[in-house]
Amino acid sequence: MKIYKFFDIFVMLSCFALATWITNPHLTELSSLEEFLTVRIKLINFVLFIGLLLFWHLILNSFSLYTSKRLTNRWKEVFDVIKATLLGSLIIYVAGLLFSVDIITTFFIAVFWISSSTLMILSRLIQHPN
Repeated sequence: MKIYKFFDIFVMLSCFALATWITNPHLTELSSLEEFLTVRIKLINFVLFIGLLLFWHLILNSFSLYTSKRLTNRWKEVFDVIKATLLGSLIIYVAGLLFSVDIITTFFIAVFWISSSTLMILSRLIQHPN
């Protein structure tokens, strides 16, 4: 179960980066390492992102995604993942509105939710194919 916890945070980070890249390709067009290193990240954005990571973990935990599912219907686990990732995505959207984060749009959230749900469901189905 600890693997799921780490993997799910990795999924969130990866899907956040993917959604950023798909919805804002101009943000990733930095021509050099020097230009990349000069990009400034506000402290509030960093704190907000860490808070969202923690909130994401709490949401997934609240849907019991880190408990044994050996005797549970596979479809119930799939729906639990979908509900948890939807709630987590909505929290990210609300935080984006409250803190005026320009990159978080409805399209961003759609890309993020679909990709994170898909990766988390596939990881669980691959791990326990029964």
